[in-house]
Amino acid sequence: EGNLLEGEGALGGGIITDVVIPKVVPPPQASAATTPDFISKQDYLRSNEAGNNGIDAEYSWTFSGGDGAGVTIYDVEYAWNQAHEDLASVDNVKLLLNEIDSSANPFVDATRRANAVSHGTAVLGEMIGTADNGVGVKGISHGANVGMAPEYTTLLGSARANAILLAVNDGKPGDVILLEMQAPACGLTDGNYGPAEDDLSVFEATKIAVGNGFVVVAAAGNGNVNLDGQACGDKYNRAVRDSGAIMVGAGGSGTAGCSPARQKLEFSTHGTRLDVHGWGECIWSTAYGEAHKDPNDTIDENKWYTDSFGGTSGAGPFVAAAAANLQGIAMKEFGGPRDPLVIRKLLTDTGLPQLGDDTDKRIGPLVNLRAAIDTLLAMGETTFKPYEVPRRGANGGYRTQMSRFSRSSSSWSSGSSSSESMYSSWSKSGKSGGSSKSGKSRSKSSKSGGSSRCITKERKKCIKSKDCEWSGNI
Repeated sequence: EGNLLEGEGALGGGIITDVVIPKVVPPPQASAATTPDFISKQDYLRSNEAGNNGIDAEYSWTFSGGDGAGVTIYDVEYAWNQAHEDLASVDNVKLLLNEIDSSANPFVDATRRANAVSHGTAVLGEMIGTADNGVGVKGISHGANVGMAPEYTTLLGSARANAILLAVNDGKPGDVILLEMQAPACGLTDGNYGPAEDDLSVFEATKIAVGNGFVVVAAAGNGNVNLDGQACGDKYNRAVRDSGAIMVGAGGSGTAGCSPARQKLEFSTHGTRLDVHGWGECIWSTAYGEAHKDPNDTIDENKWYTDSFGGTSGAGPFVAAAAANLQGIAMKEFGGPRDPLVIRKLLTDTGLPQLGDDTDKRIGPLVNLRAAIDTLLAMGETTFKPYEVPRRGANGGYRTQMSRFSRSSSSWSSGSSSSESMYSSWSKSGKSGGSSKSGKSRSKSSKSGGSSRCITKERKKCIKSKDCEWSGNI
């Protein structure tokens, strides 16, 4: 008998030339699930009628510019997830920062990861959620551009006023700045949060922005503070002190399981200084993930959605987006944006009245885009008026001077008559930090992240006499 270890093909014998190793098949992997379309759940996009407490964004989309096209909305806050699947327009947007500075988030920690990446993301979803992509939500101003100015940075810490000025430096008249922040109000403590402009630096930066043609929208705060109360004095008496911002309260959504429509929510700060309100609860948007996550990858934050965003933080984007849509329509119809204070009055005068038993605690009407647009178009180009900007007089009171945007020159022009602006013409060139855009007939440089105006004889006189407040850095 032959030796099995010898001979061709025998084990240990001849040369083995071919070895077949079975391929290991990996276990089945779950593929990424497609996010459903949630637009049908965004009742706020639709008209305001029996059973639906909407702001009629859909009506505004029927007009050229009515989706915010041509307008940039600047979100001043923190916590944006720019990689979210439903925020395509912010994927490559550069944050507005001073040179060598970086964004920081005071709420980043292991136990609050959702909050760390979600607040700004939810705000953006309300305003510029991607349209017609078949998934997720649709923004009220889905045609608008967006800018992001961190209110908290590595080098500066809390830098709210600086962030506002960076937005002014980057933008143009007709753009919108949303202040997604609050502050302890009127010297009160223990959670008595009111508007961020309780801080004088934020108030002054807001005046600069409004004076340069930006619509500024400010959350009133979640502290249920009475801004007409004794503790506040005249700080929020707009006849004495007015930043020009649109102050926003929080009202009920009227949706199933939530609060009655257009009634003040318990936490909302209130008072005659408030202009309008938006929903402060039950808002469908991007982020947080309690309404939807990818079932095959629940930690993928790029597919998180919420149905319960709220607070005055949730209300503010309603108003900022409405303002952007109005300005978009104005630029298409009339060749230039409306005055910021005209936009404020338009939204207030055409809004749907606050309801409930505590209307004495004013949060203002709910914005109503249909009525606002119809009124805007009925006004026509000839009714575009200058607006008054408060200036401090020698006696400590305020006097007013006029400001307007000139459509013929696409710039803010200076002058002392009632039909021209007190502001010097300016243009914009290179700036330190943030992105830059070229603008017509405007030139401006920036120092320390703020805006710097041309020094005119009038400004020097103003500064030297201390008889007024200049709308710019001194």
